[in-house]
Amino acid sequence: MQAEQAPLRSRSAVTLAVALVVLLGAAGAAYLVRRHVLAEARSLNTGDYESWVGLGVDVGQVMTYGDIIMTNDGRRPIVIERAELLTNDAGAVVEEVRLLDVDAVPVGTLKGEALGYAVPVEANAIPGATMQPSQPDHRKHYQLIFVIRVSGAEATLFHSVRISYRIADRKFEKVAGYRLRLCTPKGVHCSADRRGN
Repeated sequence: MQAEQAPLRSRSAVTLAVALVVLLGAAGAAYLVRRHVLAEARSLNTGDYESWVGLGVDVGQVMTYGDIIMTNDGRRPIVIERAELLTNDAGAVVEEVRLLDVDAVPVGTLKGEALGYAVPVEANAIPGATMQPSQPDHRKHYQLIFVIRVSGAEATLFHSVRISYRIADRKFEKVAGYRLRLCTPKGVHCSADRRGN
């Protein structure tokens, strides 16, 4: 009887050891995948600088907003699927969004805030514009450019930007606090602070 139980215990111990190895392997693999996904999610860098801009614009006028400078700090290309200026107001609408490789234009020609349609021809339409990774010897910068039309006399506060992007087959989303306030008419004092007018 004791002789029969010994092989049974030995087989149970081996089965338990194999199950433990499989579980540890699966847990280790899941940890590595999660770590990789989190690293990819942090690839899109919107920087530490967040602008607070206020601008007086006439009703019906178009303006260009391009304060959002980004880098791809990962190892694989980032494909921008969507970029939105978020607002709870209805006085202005985004008509077009483009992504510009900063290296494609001469130094000093980037657009911050400009009245009128002032998007460089080198800027690529979204969705589908791609950000290549930075290299150790060259940090590659990209600019998001929004073309906005003022549609009503009420002030509009865009309080942040939401960027939906893809790395290979994984989708991510990032929100950053860029504030743009548009007031009417052109030339009026307009503050990006909520208390401003």
